[in-house]
Amino acid sequence: MKKQGVNGWKALGFESYQEYLMSDLWREKREWILECFKGKCQKCGSKNNLQVHHKNYNSVGNENMSDVTVLCYNCHKEVHNGSRN
Repeated sequence: MKKQGVNGWKALGFESYQEYLMSDLWREKREWILECFKGKCQKCGSKNNLQVHHKNYNSVGNENMSDVTVLCYNCHKEVHNGSRN
């Protein structure tokens, strides 16, 4: 998958996507996203080991709610391994 949002995190002054994910900006945004999704996995309902998943990379650095979802570690791993049941 091509990361089309490259200009998003670069425009914010980050050298890499990983650097963006380690930033205070992302940490604050991540917390807000977790609150908006009521702190639970949107696939299985778990409240443990939650991660924010980018559905696309078009707006990295300027994410809105339609660009992301909250998944637990196991469901996130399934999504990235292609098992999207």
